[in-house]
Amino acid sequence: MVDAAPLLPGLMLLSAAASVVITAYLVVRLWRSTPAPGSRSFLLVASSAGIWCLGVALVLWEPTVEGMAALSVVSWLGMTTLAVAWPAFVLEYTRSVDVFRARVLGPLAAVPAATFLGLFVANDLLVNDVGPESVGSLSTLDGTPGPLLVVFVLYTYVVNVGSLVLLAQHYREAGEKVRPQTGALLVAGALPFTISIGSLLGVTPFQPVDLTPFVFSVTNVIVLVALFRYELFRLVPVARTTLVEELTDGVLVVAPDGRIVDANPTARSLLGVDDLVGRRVDDLQYYLGLDTAADTTFTVEEPDGTRYVEVTVSNIRTPGEGVTGSLVVLHDVTEQREREALLEETNERLDEFASVVSHDLRNPLTISQGYVDLLRERHDDPELDEVADANARMEEIIDDTLRLARLETQGLDEEWVSLHAAAVDAWELVDTGDATLAVDADDSVYADPSRLQTLLENCFRNSVEHGSPDHDTALTVSVGALDDGFYVADDGVGVPDAVRDDLFEMGVSADEDGTGFGLAIVDRTARDHGWTVELAEADGARFEVHGVDVRS
Repeated sequence: MVDAAPLLPGLMLLSAAASVVITAYLVVRLWRSTPAPGSRSFLLVASSAGIWCLGVALVLWEPTVEGMAALSVVSWLGMTTLAVAWPAFVLEYTRSVDVFRARVLGPLAAVPAATFLGLFVANDLLVNDVGPESVGSLSTLDGTPGPLLVVFVLYTYVVNVGSLVLLAQHYREAGEKVRPQTGALLVAGALPFTISIGSLLGVTPFQPVDLTPFVFSVTNVIVLVALFRYELFRLVPVARTTLVEELTDGVLVVAPDGRIVDANPTARSLLGVDDLVGRRVDDLQYYLGLDTAADTTFTVEEPDGTRYVEVTVSNIRTPGEGVTGSLVVLHDVTEQREREALLEETNERLDEFASVVSHDLRNPLTISQGYVDLLRERHDDPELDEVADANARMEEIIDDTLRLARLETQGLDEEWVSLHAAAVDAWELVDTGDATLAVDADDSVYADPSRLQTLLENCFRNSVEHGSPDHDTALTVSVGALDDGFYVADDGVGVPDAVRDDLFEMGVSADEDGTGFGLAIVDRTARDHGWTVELAEADGARFEVHGVDVRS
């Protein structure tokens, strides 16, 4: 049977050389650019695997027991460092954790550091009965594990299982583009772990030599290829949690040099380019505004019309690394622009309508009122009172119509408003007669001050006009705060059952002389704020407004 053991030191040195090449490549990248997420921890993985392989090769080549014992320190250094480096890399890749912080690196390194220190201060706790062991025609050191080594081995197995679980979870949650990369990392972590278990059980070749560092060095090549393809090493662990294939918005991940490293289908569709990955942003047909803090918009001319796309650029930041790229979101705002144009057109028409109501109807109404006054001076005719009442009613309708038209075009300018002050101000603008106001509210509400005052005015006017049973009975109108709003109530006759269900509809009034606009304005004002208004059960009339932000 051919003795393959002499080939083992050469294979270990070859693996160590591969690790040196990977380490050098990473050092050059780190020197030329800002450290990317995971690059420093993977540098630690590659270098520690190489040191471990080198130590194994040197021990196998050394003929004396004393020399092997001295050179084994190199193996222990690589093994304990790798026990920290691999879980640190997995944490940084899957959770974007800055592992080079004392609160993270400290717990990870505690057991491995104690193990390495045990070589010099408590060797008996680490390995007992150390002696040479044949490996074919070569020799290595072997011994009985001590309690510290048992703790170290158990620690590494627990940490490695946790690392594999994190990678598996990341694989399950990742999108289609990043899943092959994560799958490669999962394999790269599982293979050395499997070999380590096999070595512990004595089923791997070249016993008692542990082949784990050799396998780790080989899988590091897989890790390197997987991570640096499309520069995903720099951006994907952070950006891919945001970049979801199914997003209706287009999303681009852009490297610091302006090159696109990932894109979702919507971005390809909006930009009209299928192969975005690898292109430079400056080479695209549309300006994306990476060099400005303000949002930009570009237009796409299509056969069925113009499409408007709003661009928002955000920096991708990672803990301890600063800005490592840009996330570009492309939002199709065509429908929004169309709605805005339609709203603007509607507002213009309402302005025209208000102008007609305000001028073209008021002018003949003013003439009619003037002739009525003139005829009253000449004739004592009770029918003129009917004409005057009709003119007055028409003026009320014009005023209420103008209020509604202004509500359609009036935006909200919300702030915290004292409910007590708003109620008092509104009360002073209403002809309340002998009615009195009682305000039990020290709270503030988040509302447009003028729109809130309009709402209260119309509630007060409704109470005064419809609440009193007769002119001899004093009416009290009260205002108070609720947990999520406020109420306006009176102690009058209440609301007739015939109109309760339709009270907030346009033109519905409990009084045949009423215009039916007042409570419709109240309802519209509430809805514009995102509130709801309802008629509550009470002895008189009680209107409750809910959904309001209230603070004491």
